[in-house]
Amino acid sequence: MNKQLWGWAIVAIMVIGMAIPVQAASFKVGGTDFTLGGSVRLDTGWRFSDYDDVKPGAGLEYDDDDNPVTPPLVSEGISDEDDFFLENPGDSRLFLGAVNGKMNAYAEIGVATEGLSTRHIYAAYDLGKGNSFLFGQTWTPVAEDSPVQVLFYDDGMQYFGDLYTGRAPQLRFEHSQDKMTLKVALQEAATEFESDEYNTEDILPALCLSMGFELGNLSITPSLYLQSYELKATYNEGPFSDDIDVTTYIMAVNAALKLDAATLSGELWWGQNVAAAVDVASGARNTDFGMPCLDGNVNGQDINDVNSYGGWVQLAAPLKPGTLACGFGYQNAEVEYEGEGWESDVSTWGVFANYTYPITAGFSVTPEVLYVDYGNAPYKFAGGNDLGTDLFVGVHFQYDF
Repeated sequence: MNKQLWGWAIVAIMVIGMAIPVQAASFKVGGTDFTLGGSVRLDTGWRFSDYDDVKPGAGLEYDDDDNPVTPPLVSEGISDEDDFFLENPGDSRLFLGAVNGKMNAYAEIGVATEGLSTRHIYAAYDLGKGNSFLFGQTWTPVAEDSPVQVLFYDDGMQYFGDLYTGRAPQLRFEHSQDKMTLKVALQEAATEFESDEYNTEDILPALCLSMGFELGNLSITPSLYLQSYELKATYNEGPFSDDIDVTTYIMAVNAALKLDAATLSGELWWGQNVAAAVDVASGARNTDFGMPCLDGNVNGQDINDVNSYGGWVQLAAPLKPGTLACGFGYQNAEVEYEGEGWESDVSTWGVFANYTYPITAGFSVTPEVLYVDYGNAPYKFAGGNDLGTDLFVGVHFQYDF
């Protein structure tokens, strides 16, 4: 089913849902309490794309020194002209929750144009005295907060400042006491940086740690991500004969100041080899952002570790009957390659404003304007390396039931 048919199908579900108002259903089977619900989401509007110096579909060619002379960028399905879109942003979902004594479980299925996916599936046991143990797939407890930006696949400024660490299988211990919450998790490691000359081995679980504090109107949550794995050489001699350790660490802090008139929130993060574990670039035009590389570009004796940082700030204020929000995000990374033909660092940024208007119970409409700048390509092409911008003007529909 193509994107437009999916879009109209979701519109139909929304119309039916508004005609027959329904919220999450609760029922009991034996000694277990169940909750069944979901969320239907749709985006529509216009996307104005400017590719500036680096046009989509450019062929990849090299000079005598093996340097690229034309941009290695292909943006299939994106026109140079203005585009109208009516699409499922990819995060509509259905969920089922269950509680039985000290045990609770939760499963959530994502409904996207490409098909179904498992968003969450986990169980947790209440150990008492504010302690609990969770096992399964759910949010990584690092930089958990995001802006309420909704267009561009409901990404919340991901790729433009927000560190979205996603969902992963994990074992997690939580402790809550007074106004402090501690989360410690061992989760499945990500191995995004690999090479054909190496086997990926000795993959240790990623360590995730966060500690949130409530200080009156102010909340602060520092968090940490750490993982390491080894690229095992497949050659006994030569430039690719040494094993390589790939280590990623990320430090982040989220904060929110809640006042009667508005809520000011934000995030700052910094790390090494961030893209080897966290998706900070797949939605941007520079997909190598924050990724390490083999030292010296080609000799394979070690890797160039790459530092990157970013963050966002958001102001949200109640404006009856809805909520007005605006925000800004920015991220920067060292370029993994070295030499005169390469930038020393690259960056992206974005700004948005929206207004969430509640229509009826569970159903809201959010008009939004989003502007994002993709910065420069890492390589300084002769014709320029500005990757251009996107402007989104549209409306996000959401029905939670």
